[in-house]
Amino acid sequence: METEAAVRTSPCGDGEMVWRVFGRPGAPPLMLMHGGYGSWWHWFRNVRSLARDRRVYACDTPGLGESAPPPDRRDIDSIGRIVADGLRYVLEERDLKVDLVGFSFGGIVGGHAAPYLPDLLNSFTMVGVGAMGLRRARGPALERFRRDMTPAQLKSLARRNLEILMLADPRAVDDFAVHMQVTNTMRAVTKSRWVSATPALRDRLPLIEAPLAAIWGEWDWTAWPFFRERVAAIRAIRPAARIAMVPHAGHWAMYERPAAFEQALRTVLPERQ
Repeated sequence: METEAAVRTSPCGDGEMVWRVFGRPGAPPLMLMHGGYGSWWHWFRNVRSLARDRRVYACDTPGLGESAPPPDRRDIDSIGRIVADGLRYVLEERDLKVDLVGFSFGGIVGGHAAPYLPDLLNSFTMVGVGAMGLRRARGPALERFRRDMTPAQLKSLARRNLEILMLADPRAVDDFAVHMQVTNTMRAVTKSRWVSATPALRDRLPLIEAPLAAIWGEWDWTAWPFFRERVAAIRAIRPAARIAMVPHAGHWAMYERPAAFEQALRTVLPERQ
């Protein structure tokens, strides 16, 4: 998969933000933002199929994946500005508007980047987002990674956390998902869990001019059973917002049910302008 991507970089603090670009130059651009403690790998099962008819820009958020840390790791607005400036820096299809899709923490950061891109965005789609200031069910606590753990302990912990938070069916937790979780978590500098409990994204949505949409997995533990509250909050801001559910999927719907997720995405994206 790496060999199929063009690697681009944009300024980020004292270093660079890293982007993987897939698909034919000149195709309608689609920007993908991954979740917390993640990297562009969160979209591993989607970039190839989405790139059949789109130019896909999959970034590593500042302080995550291979991207350098932002100047302030707890200032979501400044991180969003770095991302927005980065898109302007790497985007090749400047005559075409971008559909921005953000998963989980990527949706929060994307929501803070979007107001800085009024001239570039065709739409903004949130996937399994938090930071709406709404109720969330209490479930099993996630265990924290420690650098003194053995490789076997890290893999075991990653598998357990993926089963709890990310995927509805434990059988969907394969070896690559575990590898992703361990690798991404151990190199994460920007922490994301604190912001999910705030209304940071909800407060930002009224500033976004582009059409809004939201997607959840049917069994997304971060939202179930309070989906109606989330839909109502989004539509209170944008009544025409499009909403879709991915059947039989958890939080990481695009990995667990890639074809169904991509079908849901196609239903919520607006017509190209």
